[in-house]
Amino acid sequence: MWSWDFATAHDFRRGRRRSEFAERTIGSCRENRRWGRGNEDLRRFLVSFTDDPSPSLPFIFSFTHHFIYKNPNFPFSLLLQLFLCFEAPIGNGIILLGFEGSSRLLFRQLFEKESATYTYLLADLAHPEKPAVLVDPVDKTVDRDLSLIKDLGLKLIYAMNTHVHADHVTGTGLIKGKIPGVKSIISKASNSKADVFVEAGDKIYFGDLFLEVRSTPGHTVGCVTYVTGDGPDQPCPRMAFTGDALLIRGCGRTDFQGGSSHQLYKSVHSQIFTLPKDTLVYPAHDYRGFTVSTVGEEMLCNPRLTKDEESFKAIMENLNLPYPKMIDVAVPANMVCGLQDLIGRQTEPV
Repeated sequence: MWSWDFATAHDFRRGRRRSEFAERTIGSCRENRRWGRGNEDLRRFLVSFTDDPSPSLPFIFSFTHHFIYKNPNFPFSLLLQLFLCFEAPIGNGIILLGFEGSSRLLFRQLFEKESATYTYLLADLAHPEKPAVLVDPVDKTVDRDLSLIKDLGLKLIYAMNTHVHADHVTGTGLIKGKIPGVKSIISKASNSKADVFVEAGDKIYFGDLFLEVRSTPGHTVGCVTYVTGDGPDQPCPRMAFTGDALLIRGCGRTDFQGGSSHQLYKSVHSQIFTLPKDTLVYPAHDYRGFTVSTVGEEMLCNPRLTKDEESFKAIMENLNLPYPKMIDVAVPANMVCGLQDLIGRQTEPV
């Protein structure tokens, strides 16, 4: 049986025990005969990593393509975790490969540097219309995002937010003005304006793929996490777009917009940390250059959320963060989807 853990992966990032890990993993694969000829391929793969801890994207694509078609029973999610372990650049702007649901998903991670905000583009490439969604668009990068969507031949159907942001103005209103028919989405609990309100358990479909809504308040009262679907026709491993509820090695502040450290702790532990450990975590922000983590990594390495609840609350109460410089502009605009003329418009459920 495959044998490794996230502690080993963490040590690997620091350059420890690489040869030991490779030999142990090769031995595990040799014992597992159901992977067939994948054993020798994996041996070459690990030896390659021993010599080159940061392989190129062409190498990753070539190797992954080989495994998909010659080793259908190989646990692809573990292969993906290996890429993460060696800090391979898989998180930023690639098409995920793997099982049926993964191969049909186009995924792009986009960045707005002033507010350090990530915007995520997802589309169903196997659907005739190639429907797409944008998660957490920023007003300053709307033209870039729409240009990319046009270049890729996609049809944008939803522009959605994980919460009412305080550090930038959402791009959803501008997008609606530029592409008729696009609908804005936000949680009902946010009490803001949009075309579509969502609640826990709702599913947002784009083609035959969908995002599941999980309620994760605490940073704000209306925070939600969007998680790719669970099923044979959905992406594997799953992907969680956590907004500001869970950041890479951190979390969003809880001292404004109805925030609550108790609520945030409960949200993350009950709604995100209960996902499979190989679930990829994509936050709304990062300030240190990280692009992606996993649920298992954050359960092991997050310096705040690995603590007990009382310790977590003490940490959050003593952050002494400055007043957000954009909050007085961003929150009023984002409460009306970035456009004042959305006030009073009728909303509809998913």
